[in-house]
Amino acid sequence: MKIGTQLQVPRGYRGLQKNTDYYFLRSDPISEIVSLIMFSKIQRGHAAHLLTIPRADFEQGLINLEIIKLPVQRELPPWLSDFEGLNMDLLDLKREDSKKSYLEMVEDRYLIISVALSRRQEILASDNQNLILNKIAKELPGKQNPTRFKQWFYTYTLFSDNIWSLLPTYHNAGKWDRSGISGEQRCGRRNLEGRKALFHADEEMKVKIVKGFSQHADPSLSRREIYGKVIDKEFGCKAVKNSLGEVVYVHPQSKPFPSLDQFNYWVDRKFSPEKLKKATRGTYVARAQAGHIGKFSEGLMNLYEDVECDGYYFVDKLTALDGETPVSGFCVIRIVCSVSGAILGIGFAQGAESLEAYEMALFSMAIEKKDFFRLFGYLGKPEEWPCEGLSPSVITDRGPFASVNFDKHNSWLNSFETTPAYSGQSKATAESSHPRLKKIVQAPSYFQSSKNYVQMAKAEIARALDDNHTSDASGRMVAEMWDAGFTPTPHNIWAYMNDIGRTSARSIKFHQAVRLFLKQKDVVIRRDGVYLLEQNYYSEELASTGVFNRIVRNGVIQAKAYVMNMCVRYIWLEVDGRIYELAARYSIRTVSEGSYISIYELEDRIPKISRSKAKLRNERPAISAYFRQQFEESTGIEWDAGQEKKGRHKRTEKVRNAESEQRRIL
Repeated sequence: MKIGTQLQVPRGYRGLQKNTDYYFLRSDPISEIVSLIMFSKIQRGHAAHLLTIPRADFEQGLINLEIIKLPVQRELPPWLSDFEGLNMDLLDLKREDSKKSYLEMVEDRYLIISVALSRRQEILASDNQNLILNKIAKELPGKQNPTRFKQWFYTYTLFSDNIWSLLPTYHNAGKWDRSGISGEQRCGRRNLEGRKALFHADEEMKVKIVKGFSQHADPSLSRREIYGKVIDKEFGCKAVKNSLGEVVYVHPQSKPFPSLDQFNYWVDRKFSPEKLKKATRGTYVARAQAGHIGKFSEGLMNLYEDVECDGYYFVDKLTALDGETPVSGFCVIRIVCSVSGAILGIGFAQGAESLEAYEMALFSMAIEKKDFFRLFGYLGKPEEWPCEGLSPSVITDRGPFASVNFDKHNSWLNSFETTPAYSGQSKATAESSHPRLKKIVQAPSYFQSSKNYVQMAKAEIARALDDNHTSDASGRMVAEMWDAGFTPTPHNIWAYMNDIGRTSARSIKFHQAVRLFLKQKDVVIRRDGVYLLEQNYYSEELASTGVFNRIVRNGVIQAKAYVMNMCVRYIWLEVDGRIYELAARYSIRTVSEGSYISIYELEDRIPKISRSKAKLRNERPAISAYFRQQFEESTGIEWDAGQEKKGRHKRTEKVRNAESEQRRIL
């Protein structure tokens, strides 16, 4: 169960009404209270109502099926159901002469609730959430309507921090002038340099501050020196001397940048005291001053609250499709839940670990595993790997994943921690989940697996399932888990906590995961299908859109498709804002296993195709001459024997007699 999970009570239960949708918000382990949200229609929109139920009653209701999870979960609020499955970023492209874009509308509302979002954990943990939200609404400029303000806050929180969930039901409003609170105008108290000398810390500035501090923080530097590096590297400011002889920071293009006070304020807000101490004092000093640290999972209460990711290498060489040629080795990326120890996602890379492999692991973590099994042709059962959802906090080392595009993933990623080099204990859960190879002292050698890329990927999926169901997770069990009577494996711990709602997982739809985590490759669309590296792909659903009818004979359309490199049995094409899944199509029936192939093997096949076609072009004249010679030797006449006569052929009496004689003989 994840934040925002849509629930119903078929027969009514503990004050909850039947035929009503409730949305799971929080299960508080301290107050033993579960918070739910119910939406209702009011005169000028919708209202969000906070309901609470004792956690024991809620969990018992789940066990007894008094409370059920709806089989189809919404990705947007019910009043935006018409936009389900669409790429919301493309909505503005279909509008003409609009005075205000949809994006501006939702950003308007997001800015209003941003203060509350920055205090979200405090608000959700409070005994009186509505009181705090009402107070914040009244303190905002313009005294925001408390009912509307609460509805925006809860909607944004429940629907995976998707800014498009704030889209109003009226879609033709006038254009909003954002200059009043843009990054170019200082908000808050007046300053000595003048009212407009400094800038407002908007969302873009906050992201740069967090990113800059993460990259440039160093124990050898003071906070002021770190600020100087961030202002120089991230914001592009220069130190100059003004007419009064004072040295100040300026931006060559007069773009917004934070003051030292703003920088320190948002660093303190965005980073925990422990992370700040590590960044400014060093890991070892922070640990020394922390006293007893305890187990790695202490302090965490929910699934997906923290996840760790890391890669390992298992074999030196794999085998190409010809069954003999050794090809580059194989790196496996695992994402592990810090609380349960369960492997939540897995990705693969050719040779060394790569950012693409980490994003593939995030893709597998986010989606239902039955879909992930299908993409590889793996015959697994969904209940064997039920883990699904995204974590708001990710821990990784200083490898390729450290260069991830934060702007692309800021809708779900709230915290991103990179561990120090040579500090495996900083992500101990992921490190301890890696398989171990027995070291044998012998002459130099290397191991070449008989598996190809897809077969090795299937083997590592099976290994992840095996580890989830067999690893000893006794150290993660608490008293109530032992009382429940299940064996101490990561899978069982995960299932127990998920069933009773102790999770911080964020839900995401399959098409959203495709857009977020998969890479785009060049494809061409022809009348008979979509081609990726000479491989044909087709979908009846895509064909029904008429896209193939738009192509002239022998013509092509250049396009981009989303591809999972390790297995290209399926690709995804976006047409008119909607994602379509296409399967590989072959001219003759092929063995099922042969249709599962990696993009690396497709790339290796291209030179072979080119050589074969070139060889055919070169051999055609000689082959034709060979068979013509064979004809001439068999008949004693030349291939093109005969003569061309002028005029039209006349069917004379002589010709008719000859034809009659020919028929008689035959």
